[in-house]
Amino acid sequence: MWSFRNHRLLEPVDVTVANLMAALGRGTARLDPLASIQPVCCRRYAYRESEERVGQLTTAPGAKSRAVRLAIESFHPGQALSIAELERACPAVSRATIRRVLGQLREQGQIECLGTGRSARWKRL
Repeated sequence: MWSFRNHRLLEPVDVTVANLMAALGRGTARLDPLASIQPVCCRRYAYRESEERVGQLTTAPGAKSRAVRLAIESFHPGQALSIAELERACPAVSRATIRRVLGQLREQGQIECLGTGRSARWKRL
């Protein structure tokens, strides 16, 4: 991206989120008359960069469910566990996914629910 000041082309500037944050953190970011326009341009490029990165991030289908199953298997048979413990073991997995996996394992007879509500515990059989 090219930097403009008073409608004159100054120099090419590398506008990435990391570089902008680093410049702001060091206090080396320049102030210029077009400061009200630059945040819009920076956001546009930051969004474009993040969209490109999101397109690159992919997980295999079922990877999160598999992670929850592995976390459950790490508990000893007969040991009670809670959804909160599973959330700590799998921070990238949503609570809904954890509940879905617990429901599937209950239907298969691999675990049983002890109690209801927030205090519910699950025991691995």
